[in-house]
Amino acid sequence: FSTIETCLDAANDICHSLPDPGVDVLKDERQILLHPIAAGKEARSMHAKSLANGIRLSELFPGGRLYHAQEIRVSSVCTVAAACRSGDLFVAFDGPDGDTHWDIELAVANGATAVLCERLLPANIPQCVVDDTGPAIAQLIQQLWGSPGEELQVVGVAGHHGIANTSLMLRELFEERGGAAPALGQTDGSTATPDRAPKLPTAWQYAEWLSQAVSGGCTHAVAELHREAALRYAYSAVPLQTLVLGSLSTSTHRHSATAKTRTAVERMLHQLKPGGQLIANIDCPVVAD
Repeated sequence: FSTIETCLDAANDICHSLPDPGVDVLKDERQILLHPIAAGKEARSMHAKSLANGIRLSELFPGGRLYHAQEIRVSSVCTVAAACRSGDLFVAFDGPDGDTHWDIELAVANGATAVLCERLLPANIPQCVVDDTGPAIAQLIQQLWGSPGEELQVVGVAGHHGIANTSLMLRELFEERGGAAPALGQTDGSTATPDRAPKLPTAWQYAEWLSQAVSGGCTHAVAELHREAALRYAYSAVPLQTLVLGSLSTSTHRHSATAKTRTAVERMLHQLKPGGQLIANIDCPVVAD
């Protein structure tokens, strides 16, 4: 019941920013995106012209260090060395899944012409070295898609229980008010995938989905924010107008937050826009903690 109450409170607050039902917001049915893959090709073509000269890494990462070049311009990115193609920027990670900096020779052999990395590598190609490539690649991907999150009022829904239901309820309430708001996560906006095998969205999927929402005429978007996705920086570059924190309790941690949960929530809070809303279920001991 606390999750439903949190959802309804969130909906009442958020809906004040929507137009009155009498305003003609939707021009046709295509403005409501029921599936996040529907307009992929259209979204890609939208930004083809803006990427003609590439994104300048010196501007995107002013704290980064450039080697073997005074500038790196990026129009295509690959994070898997074996899948690199000619002209790609290879992005290397050092994380829980391993250190892909060691794959630089394979990336270059497959056509990578520059690398975004966390340390200087023994490769004679332009390199941009940053402190952490996790949030850097999320920021770069959003830029490649034209920063669509800046044009939307994004509502993030987080918690261990009921976030799919909360997302769907918010989406339905938005549409009743005359707005267009797709949902992303374990639901595509109309059906939910089984909890036993969730597929967490990647940074690229978040950016593509938001771009499709903008091209479809949406004003708001509802995104499920999973802890593991936050720890992988999947949506770290998505600005949030509202963050809804439901229950974070688990069977093993009922009263205090784990280090991973605390880190994930801190990252979500940093994504709130100035003047953004935080709606939290403080009846949950973990959220209160």
